[in-house]
Amino acid sequence: MNNKDKGNANIGIGFVGLVLGLVKLFDPPSIRPTGRWSIIFGPLFDSFGPAGPAAAFIAIGFLFVIFGIFLRSK
Repeated sequence: MNNKDKGNANIGIGFVGLVLGLVKLFDPPSIRPTGRWSIIFGPLFDSFGPAGPAAAFIAIGFLFVIFGIFLRSK
């Protein structure tokens, strides 16, 4: 895989993360997350409310998109 393909893959994963974050932002959960991922998303929910996990997905998606653009420009 060359850098352009890696960049395209990262941009695609980033857009999926952004869309998932927007879906969670417009339909937030009303209870604290439980289960396997509660160690990560539980404190986000406690600190920032129902929009905390959504903001994390948006931030992670944005970082993937920026990293993909950086890889494509090499």
